[in-house]
Amino acid sequence: MRKEQEEAFWQTIKAFDEIGLLRHVMIIGSWAEYLFPPLLKTDFMPNLRTRDVDFFYRNVNIPKEKINVVQKLKNIGYIYDEVDGISRFYKEDLLELEFLTRVLGAGTDGKVNIKPLGITCHKYSFRFCQRN
Repeated sequence: MRKEQEEAFWQTIKAFDEIGLLRHVMIIGSWAEYLFPPLLKTDFMPNLRTRDVDFFYRNVNIPKEKINVVQKLKNIGYIYDEVDGISRFYKEDLLELEFLTRVLGAGTDGKVNIKPLGITCHKYSFRFCQRN
């Protein structure tokens, strides 16, 4: 991983904390490995080769107040885009951010609006997560 990529990652985490978003998300996928060594105090060294950072958003109805993630990320150099109706954020050739959530009840996979954030994300059923 490049130093610039690491700095962009921590800048993003700090921005999420500043706007109160950090408590509503969990890093999943390859970038979760990056957090293991300091948290678990091991000598494990992640070998990240992706710029795609996935954030799992637990409950699309919480919080009740708006969190302006789009503007905050733009302020720190991200470009906002919607591809296939899904919100994504790009920072140069360093990072690509995407939000994911779970299907509630008997719903189906697809996309859903996270109203507090004003963005649209993929939603997956628990069965999808088990298969993949």
